[in-house]
Amino acid sequence: MNTSPNDWQKDTVSESDIATHARERWLAAGSPQGRDLDFWFQAERELRSARQTDQPAWSPQKLMGDTP
Repeated sequence: MNTSPNDWQKDTVSESDIATHARERWLAAGSPQGRDLDFWFQAERELRSARQTDQPAWSPQKLMGDTP
């Protein structure tokens, strides 16, 4: 199986990106205590998936279920 550098980059998500995304989700959820790892892993999954499909990882509309 041949992989190009672009394939590898699509799987790579920086810790800074994950932290930012997790914080956005955490704030949007009302800043619940004790769920930091839940938000971290959710952010990591969403960012990896978004990179593979070239779609935005998150938007307030997605959180509220208002996606068209």
